[in-house]
Amino acid sequence: MLDVGAGPLTSIGTHCGSTRLEVVPTDLLAPSYDATLDTLGLTPRTRTRFCPVEQLSKCFAPAWFDLATSFNALDHAQDPLTGMKEMLHVLRPRCSVVLVQKINESNKQRGSGMHQYNFFVNDDEFFVQRRNRGSVSINGALQQVATGVKSNVHRRTDPLK
Repeated sequence: MLDVGAGPLTSIGTHCGSTRLEVVPTDLLAPSYDATLDTLGLTPRTRTRFCPVEQLSKCFAPAWFDLATSFNALDHAQDPLTGMKEMLHVLRPRCSVVLVQKINESNKQRGSGMHQYNFFVNDDEFFVQRRNRGSVSINGALQQVATGVKSNVHRRTDPLK
């Protein structure tokens, strides 16, 4: 299982019931995270590997993973659409990519820091947009390399936004 943009510690568990999962966390900032963890004397159960999302096919063989995930990290990418294509490239056929993104995060953060892209859904179509620029349909852009692109919007109702 691939965890893209995992940060210093993956949030993916190591077991599904009694089945052990092999989780491979990746992040562009892995060397910085390693230095911080070493300074703190911490050893993660699975160390995050350096690999930009746009270069996954240089880090892993084609069709290597059964599942690829990214939790609120693709808005930080240099090119999130290329990153999604790369996630599909290292995924086995008939397997899934799961993306969890905050809606319009770049606008909310005013384009500060690493939040350069907005993700949003309109009429069941999934879009990416560089802040203050035109949007691109992810469904349309990936239709040649993926089937069943689905957009599910879940809004949190608790006060912890």
